[in-house]
Amino acid sequence: MMPKVLTIALVLACAAVCRAQPLLDVSDGKLGEDRRLRAIDQAWREVEAGTADREATREALKKLVWTIGRPSDRIRVRALEALLRDTTPEGRADTLNLLRLRMPTEAGWPMIEAVSRAARERADDQAWRVLTSPLVRSFSRAVPTPPDPDRPERAALLALHDGTTADDLAAIVFGVFIDPVANGADEGEMADKARAAAWELLSRLDPRGEQRAAIIAARSDLRTHPAVAEIALLQERIGIVPVSGSELDLARRMTATDDPTRGAWWAAAVAAFDGLTDEQRLGLALRHVEPLRWAAEHRPEWVACGREELLTHVERRLAGRRTWRAGGADGGMRAKGETLRDWRADLAWGDLLAIMVIDEALHEPAVIAELFAQAAKDRADTSTEYGGLLWAAAARCVESTSGRVAAESRFRASLFEPRPAHRKNDRTFIAPPEMFAADARALAHYHFHVQTVANSDYAGPGAGDLEFARTHRRNNIVLTSVRAGVLNADYYQWNGAVIDLGEVLAPR
Repeated sequence: MMPKVLTIALVLACAAVCRAQPLLDVSDGKLGEDRRLRAIDQAWREVEAGTADREATREALKKLVWTIGRPSDRIRVRALEALLRDTTPEGRADTLNLLRLRMPTEAGWPMIEAVSRAARERADDQAWRVLTSPLVRSFSRAVPTPPDPDRPERAALLALHDGTTADDLAAIVFGVFIDPVANGADEGEMADKARAAAWELLSRLDPRGEQRAAIIAARSDLRTHPAVAEIALLQERIGIVPVSGSELDLARRMTATDDPTRGAWWAAAVAAFDGLTDEQRLGLALRHVEPLRWAAEHRPEWVACGREELLTHVERRLAGRRTWRAGGADGGMRAKGETLRDWRADLAWGDLLAIMVIDEALHEPAVIAELFAQAAKDRADTSTEYGGLLWAAAARCVESTSGRVAAESRFRASLFEPRPAHRKNDRTFIAPPEMFAADARALAHYHFHVQTVANSDYAGPGAGDLEFARTHRRNNIVLTSVRAGVLNADYYQWNGAVIDLGEVLAPR
């Protein structure tokens, strides 16, 4: 017969193991999903019954919520639901802080939906507003589905801030841009990321910048706010509000006047906007600033034209040129063609002026010589595509070291070779950071499709190129080798418009 003391010890040990088993199963990645789901429920029931350690159980469940990929999203959501049942003040605060930290980079869609739903259901609790910045960071990531109006983060943000309309949503997101920390972001790098995400999200919610312009115009206090002062200055001086995050960075570099060259350029750019009509100002964006500055100095007759007259000038300029359309997937992915007739309604006055100036630059002999030299260098390097910046000589965009550029040349084409880490393949160009850092006074970004001499199947921008234009909102040119000594030039921009500028012939 077993001694009584030993029996009692075994019973107590068995009881301890039984109490620990649900928590062990919760964390055991080798178990089936259904068993782990049952273990989560059992573990929390034991916490509520007072037979399990609350803190240890919370830590196990929090670890599940924090981990992406494994365990499954079903398990992670069930763990979250258990944590949300903790009604103690300490538990509620800890769960909310977990979600505040998890949401900015959460990739599991069921979790995003679950957190957003929890925020809506608890919108009356002001403490949950700390999820504003995290929800904005989540919302800023574009996804194929659902569309923005149906995003769960959108509904959560409106519920937390008693909003109902698109204007309300823009104001909420703008509030994160102004003060991300007050809306739940940590200070420092996290605040910077939340601010950048807010502006990027606003580029989708407010694609023309009109709502942001109205907010800034209505609040004089924002003109001295560190995050808004440069934007307000830009709006006041030239009537433009940067739309995307990349444009916001461009705006800050454009308005920097820390040396005489930059100051003189900016003063000339601002002066070029004087006297523009309402029609000319419609649709103006940062990508139009340098083309307008150059034209005001060198082609004032172009600046004097209205939109229809300028459209006629572009049509005449391009008439009779041989053009090339991509074959295969690249050619078939676009619903419209590559002519002014195709995109007539989608081109603002500033777009037409930019096309005129860029086309002028592309036919400068020194620029042509430089582009063909760069194309040959690109073709010899099969690790990547090459690209660079097109700019007016007087703008002194970057230092030019090419011996092919004559002192009297009005334009330059500067090559920026991708960094080793950015060399994805021979059909992808990834602009290096140095290229963006230098583009404040540039006319356009350009890159090559010159893998073979006869590369006409890839004439024009590909899907990745058009996405680049949507994201960065610069003027863009792609130069395709279509036969020996001939490049075909295509202009493209943020709204998908592609205009074939025709052939550029190598110098003889």
